[in-house]
Amino acid sequence: MALLLRRQYDLTTLVIGFELAGRLPMVRCTLERDQAGARAQFLDYTLDPAELGIPDRLDRSMSLFQGYPFSMPDRVLAALRAELDMRLLPGEAVWLYLKSPVGYLALAPWEQILFPALARPVLRLPDFLVDPARPAGEFNIVLCSSQPISEEAFASSEYMARMTRMILDQAARRTTVHLFTDGEMMADLTSRLMNYGVYDSRVILHDPQGAEPFAVPDRTSRITDPSGQLASPWLLWMRDALAGRSIDLVHLIAHGYLSGESAALSVAESPLENMDRKLPRFIGPNELGAFLAQTGAWGGAFTSPLHNYSEMAHRLLVTTLANLRPGPTLHHEMRLDPDLSALAAAYQLLLAARPAAPPAAPSLMLYCHPARVAPPLPEGGAAALYQIDDATPAEPDDTNRFVEELYTPEEEVPGWVSAAMRYIDQRTLEIAQQSEGAPGQAISTSRMAGLEQSDTLRKLQYIVEDEARSEVSSRQRGGQ
Repeated sequence: MALLLRRQYDLTTLVIGFELAGRLPMVRCTLERDQAGARAQFLDYTLDPAELGIPDRLDRSMSLFQGYPFSMPDRVLAALRAELDMRLLPGEAVWLYLKSPVGYLALAPWEQILFPALARPVLRLPDFLVDPARPAGEFNIVLCSSQPISEEAFASSEYMARMTRMILDQAARRTTVHLFTDGEMMADLTSRLMNYGVYDSRVILHDPQGAEPFAVPDRTSRITDPSGQLASPWLLWMRDALAGRSIDLVHLIAHGYLSGESAALSVAESPLENMDRKLPRFIGPNELGAFLAQTGAWGGAFTSPLHNYSEMAHRLLVTTLANLRPGPTLHHEMRLDPDLSALAAAYQLLLAARPAAPPAAPSLMLYCHPARVAPPLPEGGAAALYQIDDATPAEPDDTNRFVEELYTPEEEVPGWVSAAMRYIDQRTLEIAQQSEGAPGQAISTSRMAGLEQSDTLRKLQYIVEDEARSEVSSRQRGGQ
């Protein structure tokens, strides 16, 4: 599906993937341009994984904090810079695509390696064709942070208060920020929100007592990541507290944790319990994907705090999540963006109603549909970027089209509508991933069953649309 995106939007893409044909695996880096249906390859390097700092197997002690010293040979970076400067406009983004099987490539901080050398935005190319993220009505943004006592402390309340201020400053329409944190941090967070002038009706500080009914997970160093269901008291608490609302973006601030080749976020035992000094509890990408779908969120964001237990875990988690569900997925490195300027630029893109300029910073890792990004104009260089008001809106997909008809920008889309739409988006992506193959390739019986299921999803979409129309019609009749 990424190949179709490249062709549709004439993208210049840096493709990095493993070559497994030889005796030893190698890493192949190619710079490619898709234009008018034809692909041109400008650079092609085959590198020993050791040249990139990619290990044969992970050493746990080397995976902590900033992790392995990944890099790229200077000769390759210089060649990339020269080729891109010759073929792209100043400020035009290069798209990064990690080709499957990704393996340990997902652990490397590619933006931190590439951006200083290329001096242009680096965006991740997703594997979904349609961008489901089309904000309608009021923005509802969730900020959640947990600081388990077992991990190194970070300024959780300060992060949340500053990010709340930044989000409200960036939002172009009415916005509500929902805050969730450890019970013991509530007083400090309240004080900091007041200091930043955002302790008002635009901010809802949710009571951790809402998590009281949910059991504390068992203590284990192994990551259990259920697919399609929620087990974490944190996610269950947030889901119930947000019930009935249409959520746009969920942003989590937490330590990362790497167990074997699985990644997760580290949180306290529950919002009401933070006593285990040896082991936190974990939330993996499958459970996060289920939470985003159940709350109707079209986007997910993650901030790596200072002294993160495993930055590599964050990158693996975000890469995994981005391939599980359609929609923007953002990773933000606080260590490299202490003033939040890069994060603010990312939010400008995510919350824009029309294509916008991409953020350019080594602290960001952003999976984003190309339809959301405005290219620079041919005249005027880097300063002549499309203005949001002049750019053409990204065309909504059929699943979302009825939302524009039924709800004005001032209205809030019902939570059940958003959740149903996200479920359909996610299931459609899963079916496309299962059935994607080379032209003329035979499709197995199991894949045929998946294609049949897409017809069921279309029927579900029609049911959601009909119910939404009936609800709006009933409300309008009641108001007459």
